[in-house]
Amino acid sequence: MDFFSELSKQTVLPVLRYNDEEVCFQVAMALNRAGFQYVEVTLTNPNPYKIIERLAKEEVKVGAGTVLNKVHVIECENAGAGFIVSPGLSMEIVETCRIRNLPLTPGVATPTEIMKAINVNLEYLKLFPAGSMGGVKGLKNLRGPFPKIKFIPTGGVLPEEIAAYKEAGAFALGLSPRFINREDIQSKNWDNITKSAQNFLENKV
Repeated sequence: MDFFSELSKQTVLPVLRYNDEEVCFQVAMALNRAGFQYVEVTLTNPNPYKIIERLAKEEVKVGAGTVLNKVHVIECENAGAGFIVSPGLSMEIVETCRIRNLPLTPGVATPTEIMKAINVNLEYLKLFPAGSMGGVKGLKNLRGPFPKIKFIPTGGVLPEEIAAYKEAGAFALGLSPRFINREDIQSKNWDNITKSAQNFLENKV
């Protein structure tokens, strides 16, 4: 799969982090039914490898987030993850992903980190935590010296900010699915979650 070219069309990568394994799985399935091809399951979820494995078996294009080391990369790939997202820039993770031909989006927060990423030929970078790093204005400032970098702002990004981030030059956005009603999660109304996600996809830009 060409993760990055398809992500540019999807625009938003849902970042799934819940306290319940089944909730995370069912939300991911509901989003997939709504039209989200790609979802990210963070390793902070209970039994994250099991969730990734279950989603992969359902042919959901699932990736792993909050990946912190080489062992995580290997375990994620073994579970069926098709791409890797890390909160920071780790050469160990970069090398492991390249050996295994896994698309990687490492997190960066400063010009120094971006330069280190450029020096190892990384082009797609997660700007994290975007909300704390100046938001849309911060992205605009970084796009000046780094116009060729494909930034994916993540962390503190609000649904109503999507258009502004895209106008500022974001390649895509990592977003907690705040468009889902908590009541629907609590009542396990997966159909309503699918409808909310469909409405979001139709009106996100």
